Amino acid sequence: MAAGGFGIDGTDLSIMIPTFNCAAYLGSALDSLRHQGVDAAQVVVVDDCSTLDDPEAVVAEHGWDGVRFHRHPRNLGLLGNFRSCLDMAERPWVQLLHGDDFMLPGGYAELASVVDAHPQA
Repeated sequence: MAAGGFGIDGTDLSIMIPTFNCAAYLGSALDSLRHQGVDAAQVVVVDDCSTLDDPEAVVAEHGWDGVRFHRHPRNLGLLGNFRSCLDMAERPWVQLLHGDDFMLPGGYAELASVVDAHPQA
């Protein structure tokens, strides 16, 4: 996507990825963002003090330049982690892509076409 509802290459999009003990799926979530045409989007993995796995290692393996990792100093709980994701988002459009979810190919192009069709949203 060269331009559209999320700006040129996603410049208006924050993809915030809340995680807690789901590193086994996080690599797939990050991999699903590649080749979506949103290379300029803000991408942050926000970990809520995982105790069973190492999401930072997954980000190091599956991430790319521009993907940031943040680990809270203490567990905030599900809603607290979601709220911190929203607080850290820097762009006008925000997606919470949970660490155990993924985007289908062409997903952002489809979402951008809806945004383009409804600019008042």
